[in-house]
Amino acid sequence: MRGNQAAICLSGASLAAALVLAAGCSDPTGQNQLERGLLKLEAGRYRAAAHSLEKAVERQPKSATAWYNLGVACWKLDKFDEAATAFEKAADCNPEDTLALEFAARVYMELDRWADARTALEQARERDSTSPRIAVAAALVEFRAGEMQKAFGLLRKAAKDYPDYPPALYNLALFYRDRLQNMDAARDYFGQYLELEADDPHAETARKTLLGAKA
Repeated sequence: MRGNQAAICLSGASLAAALVLAAGCSDPTGQNQLERGLLKLEAGRYRAAAHSLEKAVERQPKSATAWYNLGVACWKLDKFDEAATAFEKAADCNPEDTLALEFAARVYMELDRWADARTALEQARERDSTSPRIAVAAALVEFRAGEMQKAFGLLRKAAKDYPDYPPALYNLALFYRDRLQNMDAARDYFGQYLELEADDPHAETARKTLLGAKA
């Protein structure tokens, strides 16, 4: 994640800058600008991508794909207000999708707009009430906002509701270790996490804790 690295993180299926060909209504005009924008985004040419995608949304104002990827380009350029607007537009164009709202929440966190981040995730949860990723993201918002008791409660619920979702187990283990200094509980959840994700990039942190050395 961008910005200061918090003790809690979104591991597993992340919201990294992936090109998403979202569903939703679109207009055939502006397709060339959209395709050029996607290629530039994939190549890491974020400023050029944003320029092409801005042209695309002018011609395809109801294209979830164009708005979403414009949001990604703006996020990569640290243009967080513009990114949030683009992700909200993408969500409006595709009322069944949650990813744009999840990414909007992430951008709102960069802006310290905690109420907006919560609202975006609440809307995402209305679209998919069973997503473990949204549940962990909600805990992340509270953690970043300094609401540790709320974050802890949401992480415990996520781990209980989704015991096979590694990020829920990993982040709860981190909370026990770093915030509560409860090493027994931390090792328990790290152990459960490693049973599911032995090769995950965060696995070494879990192993070190289990061996008694804080990473």
